[in-house]
Amino acid sequence: MKQNTEKRTTFQTKENFSRLQQFGLSVSLNKQLVKWWNLNVYAGVFSNQYDGMYTDGAANTPVHIAVTNFDGNLTNSFTFADTWTGELSGWFNSNPSEGLLIGRPMGAVNAALAKSVMNKKATIKFGVRDIFRTTNFSGYSRYADVDLDITNNRRRDNRVFNISFTYKFGKNSIAPARRRNSGANEEQSRVKSGS
Repeated sequence: MKQNTEKRTTFQTKENFSRLQQFGLSVSLNKQLVKWWNLNVYAGVFSNQYDGMYTDGAANTPVHIAVTNFDGNLTNSFTFADTWTGELSGWFNSNPSEGLLIGRPMGAVNAALAKSVMNKKATIKFGVRDIFRTTNFSGYSRYADVDLDITNNRRRDNRVFNISFTYKFGKNSIAPARRRNSGANEEQSRVKSGS
């Protein structure tokens, strides 16, 4: 984003930064809490530092932007009543950054329920993504003489309902593959038997 302060106008363009440095740390955990509940957790903290030059056509101004961001997601998988499974998941991003554009916190909660049918050869699944419609983006750009608040209030199809049916063809149990010897192993066997 650039702006003409005298004319009070802004316009959008694409330019390269001189340098981007990113430092981060992330951890993840996958654990079965009880027989019917599996938990998967991811969390990361990242620091992005952008350095470049802003020019409005009349003057060049050095730009330094530093953004620290937390990103995390959580997935709970449940198994119950032998033929039923469920999933409850969510993600959160404290302030996603893309160059000069810094986003405000956003996230989503998702859920799904599935049932095995036809002797567990098929599955019917119903799911909802972004239950609370919280993934609409809003953000800002602040650097040099630019101070813009860019807000997206559009309600896109963030909340999605889906139903799926899957069927497994073939046998449920396949015998383990026979151990195969390589050509080198067969040659070694022949040499040993010859001596």
